[in-house]
Amino acid sequence: MRRAGRLFFGWGMTTVWKAPSPTVLGFRAGDLSLDYAFAPLGDLGNTHHVGIAWRFGNPAEAYYEKGMDYFRQEDFARAVVSFNRALAADPHHAKALLKLREANQKLQKTWNDSPR
Repeated sequence: MRRAGRLFFGWGMTTVWKAPSPTVLGFRAGDLSLDYAFAPLGDLGNTHHVGIAWRFGNPAEAYYEKGMDYFRQEDFARAVVSFNRALAADPHHAKALLKLREANQKLQKTWNDSPR
């Protein structure tokens, strides 16, 4: 099941300016992020910050490609980490799952064949 979005809120005190830190409200859904912050700056007045961000590209595919680079170099430990990251970004990434299994098997074989 995929989450529709995530709402977050935060506020607090900062010791640097001895003033309230910004109150933050944000929403993230997929690759879209909307953020709002309010900060009272004493004599300077109140400030409002609005941010909109859109992530381009597919992070799961980028992690998969990085994993394939490590796999080709026979660096199976790093390949496993990259394939796991690809699956964390997209649990349905079939190629990453297959290569993760293969990299785990090769890593296990390397471990078993190493002299101790």
